[in-house]
Amino acid sequence: PTSCTEMTRVELESEASETGYNAKVCKRRPPPPPLSHCVFCVPVWGSVNNAAVASLFQDHYTQDASWSTKCSFRSRDLFENDHPAFGRNGSGPGDDAHYNGYTFTQHAVDIINTHDKSKPLFMYYALHNTHAPFEAPARFSSMYKFEEKLRNTFNGMVSVVDESVKNVTDALKANGLWENTVFIWTTDNGSPVTSGGTNAPLKGGKGRYNDVLPVWFLWSLDRGLASTTLFVLFESCCFRPFLSHRLGVHSGSNWEGGTRVPAVVAGGLVPATRHGTVAKGFAHICDFYRTFAKLAGLTGDDVSGPTPVDGLDLWPWLMGKEPSSPRTEFVHDFRVHNQPSPVGAARFGHLKLLVGPQQQASWYGQFTPNATGKPLTNYTECAKSPCVFNISADPTEHVDIAKQNPDLVATLMQKWNALSRTYLPPPNPPVEDEKYCKFVGNNKGFIAPWY
Repeated sequence: PTSCTEMTRVELESEASETGYNAKVCKRRPPPPPLSHCVFCVPVWGSVNNAAVASLFQDHYTQDASWSTKCSFRSRDLFENDHPAFGRNGSGPGDDAHYNGYTFTQHAVDIINTHDKSKPLFMYYALHNTHAPFEAPARFSSMYKFEEKLRNTFNGMVSVVDESVKNVTDALKANGLWENTVFIWTTDNGSPVTSGGTNAPLKGGKGRYNDVLPVWFLWSLDRGLASTTLFVLFESCCFRPFLSHRLGVHSGSNWEGGTRVPAVVAGGLVPATRHGTVAKGFAHICDFYRTFAKLAGLTGDDVSGPTPVDGLDLWPWLMGKEPSSPRTEFVHDFRVHNQPSPVGAARFGHLKLLVGPQQQASWYGQFTPNATGKPLTNYTECAKSPCVFNISADPTEHVDIAKQNPDLVATLMQKWNALSRTYLPPPNPPVEDEKYCKFVGNNKGFIAPWY
């Protein structure tokens, strides 16, 4: 329920850096409203080198932060290492040399090309594509000829992702790293049906609560798997090109269209026997923390945090050594702050429990918005009583089985209530518009953690 990371938490890239790894980050970060980041949130660069970071809603060319509306000027969000990246942003559409789908990818490629192979390496890379605002270089958007101009632009942004993946994997191969690489691509949530994209045939879409950061990871290990490069890619945002068995975390609507996303595992360390196979089961974003740590020969335990690490080691299952995923349940969302009553969802095996009014309770077309206009998203379900869906039998969530199974609902609600008694992160800190605007104004219009 918070867009900030508590300062007591140890982030994976920080743990890698502190244990001797050459940790690199290229990412966007969640949209920070004017909050007291120095108190409540980890500084954007942490202890990691060569971090070029940008916010969630910034222009893909100028890095103007469209969410920053309280100031009398437009803020720009682009950071490198421990300082704003002055002069690294572009002038606007058409300035393709500064399109961040290009510049971020080139930054990642440069890191690979200059990496000292005698040292372990961890990289985290989060593309801004395909997040709004929807912008793509003409050489990509012109590849598509749909009637909806927005659809051509969105597809062009997807093609930028394709080229970025190619450029990074080509760099790994050219530098002799691919054979010792694990490469994982995924995304954080489904498409926002009111802005652009598709989640068909699944129900619902991305909404306004708690996006989880997408990432690319690159980790060259000197523990566990000796001299191994671990590279994991989470594509930026709001992109679900095909139905997958990987389930993500809550992204506004708790329906499968907002939370179920694809993942691809590749690289030279994936045995040939696993090529072309599908791992059917659960994987939560938090599981990658412990999975990577275990591959590096670390425990994956964050003893400094307010709670134990929730993540599970997925590697034996992904590599076919275990028949099923170790994860059997997870919480999609538990919005307890600023709510008259708890609203959220959780998954228990095949069953999905939804509590409280669930927005975007509908199905949308192959691309929305389309010629018929913006989709209606004000449909809600589960407001009067909990809903239950058997996702394995009904992945599109058409049949609510709650009324026919009151005992089952009672059992699931017991589990829900037990989870609600565990630790919950604090709400966001108070907004500090005046302090924020003054700081950014004195910082040449660029955003940085303020005090």
